[in-house]
Amino acid sequence: ISMNNQPTIQEYLDSKHIEYKLRGEQLWTKCLFSSCDDDSRPNEHHLSFNIGTGQYYCQKCSSKGNLITLLQHFGDSLSQTLPKPVNRSRT
Repeated sequence: ISMNNQPTIQEYLDSKHIEYKLRGEQLWTKCLFSSCDDDSRPNEHHLSFNIGTGQYYCQKCSSKGNLITLLQHFGDSLSQTLPKPVNRSRT
């Protein structure tokens, strides 16, 4: 979980069991938004995620967004991805 209490893009992709390749500051995977990678070679990836910002862009279909729009695409919300607060009240 990042300093602003949001999961990192890497943590979110891992939680969804989405395979990716790390190249520099980018995570690369098959496009998650359309079937544009259906005709791609097995090791060819067009969707990149910036590790620092969480922004994404598909080089093939031009889908773009950030962690929030990715969560929405999968029907998740930020509150679902955050750890539950610990109740520290004393009895």
